[in-house]
This record gives sequence, C-alpha cells and structure tokens, in this order.
Amino acid sequence: MGMACLTMGCAGKQAASGRPLIPPVLSMEEVRYDGFWVSGRILLEGRSDTFVDRRLNEQTISLTNVRSCDSDAKLSFAQVDYYWQERKPSDLLMLKQHEYFGKTDRFMLFVEEVDPQGGPDCIRFSLHWALPAEEGEVPKNWVSTFEGKAVRTPAPGDSAPTNTPSSLPGIEGT
Repeated sequence: MGMACLTMGCAGKQAASGRPLIPPVLSMEEVRYDGFWVSGRILLEGRSDTFVDRRLNEQTISLTNVRSCDSDAKLSFAQVDYYWQERKPSDLLMLKQHEYFGKTDRFMLFVEEVDPQGGPDCIRFSLHWALPAEEGEVPKNWVSTFEGKAVRTPAPGDSAPTNTPSSLPGIEGT
C-alpha cells in the first residue's frame, strides 16, 4: 500500500518532560474518489506523546490544494463552512509514540448540481492536521501534511457517479 507523508516540525514547543514535541505522522488509506467526493481512512501515528482531538473534524483537519493529475492545475472546489463545536476535555486523547488513531471521513469537492460531470478523472490533494486549537480558535499552524492522489472510479454497474464513498472500490494514497 503506497503512501507518502510529509511532516513539519513544531519548532520551539516542548512537552512537560522538556523534550521537543514531535507531531504525529498523518496518512490517508483506502482513498476513494467518485468525481464528486474524496474519502478515506485518516490516520495519525504518534511519534511522541501528543494530544489530539478525537473528533478529527474541520477544526483540526483541512483538505486543500486540489489539482488535476494531468496538468497539475489547481482546481476550484467546494469548501463547506462548518459550525464551531466547543471542545470538551473528553474530546482530547493522548496519542502515545507508535500508537495509531483515525477515522473514516469524506470531503465534498465538486457539486453535482453545479457541475454534473464532476471533477477530472485523477486528482492530487493535500490533507493537513493541526494541533488542537484553543477554544474558539481556528488552527493556525498546520503541523502534518499528507499528499494524496485518487483516480475516479465509479462503482461497478453504475451508469453515473455516486456520492456514496462506501460503494466505491478503493484507491490508495500516494
């Protein structure tokens, strides 16, 4: 299973032990794309003891830089606004070194009502994870990035693309 992860350091931040914090490695497995949605299993692998927000929602995960594989041209894609959810202490999870935490999620890229054909047959994208923000703050320092690639594959027997990622065959990240 091919995947590539790029992680940027947290310069100047230290754990209570005095050791520098090392952000988790971000990856996305079982990447699927139907021309409208990209989905997959988002995983964080601990490289040091780090708090993560177990919700892995829009407050800590961001999908950006969607581009065509053919031309590498950046694409205009749907960016959905979200309602800020107050974080409770129970939302925080201590991810220890070599532990994994993740969830399956999907991101709408193209709106069928606006563009019935959907996006190109192959896309590249960037997925970012940030340390949990303080209450009411949007993360400013994205600390881990995954560069993904997905090929459009409709479900077998479908005559048109479907917006249900669970019915699509998997395409792995790069």
